[in-house]
Amino acid sequence: MAIRSNESPVWQNGPFLRIWIAQAITQTAQNAIWYGLLVIVEEMSHSTTQLGITILSVILPSVLFGVPAGVYVDRWNKRTVLVVTNLLRCVVVAAFIPFHSTVVLLLTMSFVFSAITQFFAPAETAMIPAIVGRTRLMQANSFFTLTFTASQLLGLVLVGPLIVKMFGTTQLVGIVTMGPVIVELSGTTVFFMLMAALYGVSGLLVWRLPSDVVGRDEAKDVNPVAELFSQLREVRDMLLADRAMLSAMGYLTLGGALTLIVAMLAPRFAVDVLGIAPEDAVFIMAPAGVGMLAAATALSRATSGFLVDRNRVVTTGLVIVSLSLGIAAGLPAVLGMLRPEGIGVVVISEARLPWCTSRCLSWGDVALVGSVMLATLFAGLGFAGILVASQTLLQERAPVRARGRVFAIQLMVANLASIIPLLSVGGLSDFIGVGRVLLILAVLVMVAAYISRSHRADPRADPQPSQP
Repeated sequence: MAIRSNESPVWQNGPFLRIWIAQAITQTAQNAIWYGLLVIVEEMSHSTTQLGITILSVILPSVLFGVPAGVYVDRWNKRTVLVVTNLLRCVVVAAFIPFHSTVVLLLTMSFVFSAITQFFAPAETAMIPAIVGRTRLMQANSFFTLTFTASQLLGLVLVGPLIVKMFGTTQLVGIVTMGPVIVELSGTTVFFMLMAALYGVSGLLVWRLPSDVVGRDEAKDVNPVAELFSQLREVRDMLLADRAMLSAMGYLTLGGALTLIVAMLAPRFAVDVLGIAPEDAVFIMAPAGVGMLAAATALSRATSGFLVDRNRVVTTGLVIVSLSLGIAAGLPAVLGMLRPEGIGVVVISEARLPWCTSRCLSWGDVALVGSVMLATLFAGLGFAGILVASQTLLQERAPVRARGRVFAIQLMVANLASIIPLLSVGGLSDFIGVGRVLLILAVLVMVAAYISRSHRADPRADPQPSQP
């Protein structure tokens, strides 16, 4: 059956509100789970290489299944896909509980969880136009874009760290008696139970969405593998014909890869360099999230001046990220030379206890942690500049008829391009130390900034945004 569009504002559209709330819940839970997995693997393995493999278990399914999943979803009822994928993810997250004590099983469940998500995302995107109608589509997409960014911040720097901090990962937090059975609840059990419940709630929300079977007949004979290679060839031809679009995709891919690499190194940096517990890395990561949100807000409202020059914003963002990484990596060494006794162990969670006599924050520790937090704040500003400006450039350069395919391929290429750096950087940091790896990254990012400035596209050559 066809779905009737609702011409009222999107916030008065019941089906839209349900799918929007479901998106906010699932995205926040997903990012919180990723944070929790990094903390658990860090505590179990104390290896940056293992952290890199953990991130690979999340991004590899998008490389393998992203485009084929989109083709298959076109053949299926979108509401059914949304309901089934949410309920499956609820089950998989619950399965983390018995499997979390073994790294191999934990990573396997992470891979399965991410593979299911590849089917949820295109079904959700395809459902929006059918619910809100053409006239409200821009407004609806704006809501979803804002929610996507906010959920990343909430999940990675608030909800995930807060739950892990409250319950921990290994300590006993409660005992539940169910008849003759006594169940001991660890922090990890509570964490994954809460996350599974969120996916159950989201499944109930999308259950009430209208049915959508549009496009099933037209796509029934599509071969996902042939479709994948066809789209790759089409996007390749577009990129070869437009150097500016190729550069925009390159910098968007670079920004995404850098974000993953820094996220992977953060827990190890917190433990090895700052001497704080991995769950306390939230205090170092939070300023980066604030910086990204502030920069994204400023760029979204800019109508003139420096901030509307996409190429200059990308170059400036690269410079800021390079300097921030260099400062964060170099400060501990500088302070260590100024303090012969070395940098003491910092336990932020005990800083509020004025009567403690050991393992508390000294003034030097406060200066170190505060300086690193300031550096991560600026790093967040730089990352947002790279990602937002390059994505805007890519949207402007890509033909309207092919924007969806361009970004689907870009996401797949970005994840594929991240695999080797994640593995190599993780192993390198285990060998030479995470601080030295950050310094190397800072130098490489500055080289990228120089290249960006030297090969800046001529804005007068931009095609019209409405190019077919």
